[in-house]
Amino acid sequence: MSRGGKREGAGNKFKWKHGKTKTIRVPVELADQLLELAKKLDEGETVISQSEIKETANIDYDTESKVIDLTGISLVSVSGQVGVRLSDLMLKGYQIEPSRLADLVRRSFLKT
Repeated sequence: MSRGGKREGAGNKFKWKHGKTKTIRVPVELADQLLELAKKLDEGETVISQSEIKETANIDYDTESKVIDLTGISLVSVSGQVGVRLSDLMLKGYQIEPSRLADLVRRSFLKT
């Protein structure tokens, strides 16, 4: 009977989809935000910077038709229903109405 050493299958399983993790030093005030950002990236979500948001703020909207082109838009499943994020549609150039809802979506960008 052998003692010690590495055992096959021992240890915790990866909680991250991208595999092994690495410890990094970051400012305490940014740690929670960076962890949240890392989790979103690991889940395959699109993450945008505030500068990208400002670039899209001056989009020339052309949504007169009733057809929505979802090319490049990620689909999400919520309670068994397929949906899209309003933020993804806004980034694609669609205008969100009513304007109060559009403002809410824009503010959610600035929080992340």
